[in-house]
Amino acid sequence: MGSPTDGFLALNKFGQPGTAANADAFVLRTSDGGRSWRPQEIARGTASAVVATGGQQAYALVGENHLFFTSTGGDAGKPSALSLKPAVKSFTAKSLKKAKGKLTVRGTLAGALGGEQIVVSRRDLGGGRWVHHFATAGANGGSFTTAWKIKRSSVFVAYWAGDSGRRGEGSAPVTVKVAAKKKGKR
Repeated sequence: MGSPTDGFLALNKFGQPGTAANADAFVLRTSDGGRSWRPQEIARGTASAVVATGGQQAYALVGENHLFFTSTGGDAGKPSALSLKPAVKSFTAKSLKKAKGKLTVRGTLAGALGGEQIVVSRRDLGGGRWVHHFATAGANGGSFTTAWKIKRSSVFVAYWAGDSGRRGEGSAPVTVKVAAKKKGKR
């Protein structure tokens, strides 16, 4: 973090495997103290490290010998808006069993032209590894849908890498609660 609100995080991969975006170096950028993060594409390769020296200043090492610098925060293009909404915000143990653990999470990339690739990520609320699903924004207002199988309370976020005229964006995190099973009476 270069300031209490601004920071950067190096990514070793971004996007769907086998796509051009997956071969490029990305960092995540926050300007709201880490409540949301948006991807910024840097160059071909893998971001090895990133150091923020101020709120708008950062250095990124791509590969072993390419150094990139920003003094303006690194955002390029017009801001975009990305949102997520789960079909269900909370489950009881009984309702989760009835749903067979299935959950639909929908989202919208405002102003989408159609065809934009969205990464939707999930992890258990208590921590652990992130699991990623990939969706394509429709020409119908930028909507997309992902289907999940969950067992525990989970947090979901979505990311879009941006394009030549619009900057990348990350959604605010969305939490889906799963109530613990009630202990049987003895």
